[in-house]
Amino acid sequence: MTENLNKMTILTLILFLFSCNTSVSNQKISNSDSTLQTGFYFINDTTTSVKRQLIKTNEVYKIDPTPILTAKNFDTATMFHEKDCYALLILLDKKGSELLDIAKQNSKAKKFAIIIDNHLLRTQLADDPQFATVDKKDDPRIYGQVLAFPCNSFMPAELKNYETIINNEK
Repeated sequence: MTENLNKMTILTLILFLFSCNTSVSNQKISNSDSTLQTGFYFINDTTTSVKRQLIKTNEVYKIDPTPILTAKNFDTATMFHEKDCYALLILLDKKGSELLDIAKQNSKAKKFAIIIDNHLLRTQLADDPQFATVDKKDDPRIYGQVLAFPCNSFMPAELKNYETIINNEK
């Protein structure tokens, strides 16, 4: 009888320990459901990273949930159209330009994630010179300009929708 009681106690302890381990795993899974504000983030595999699937692909990225900058740092988002080219340009405020410049300098060849309305819409190499003109030596007429979505990366109606979302969130 005592032997059966000891076995039951040990079995109960084992089940308890497994349930503790499972709850930790569930926290990590639910962390991937965290909402990301519209903005720019580093793609970085950390213990706090959240997973997002790149829209229109099967690619999944781990994103550091601390934003580099958010829609509050956007002055305007404007759809650009020339001939067959549709693109979305974002003009950052001074603080946003400085934050993105610092992030580009410290990026060490990382990628940025561009999130709009909690969706991963684009990944961008941080050191791509055509991505953003945020260096203080850049022409003041284009300082703070970011090519968020280059030519024909989305349909015109989609770009117009993203432009509206961004301009409503700032």
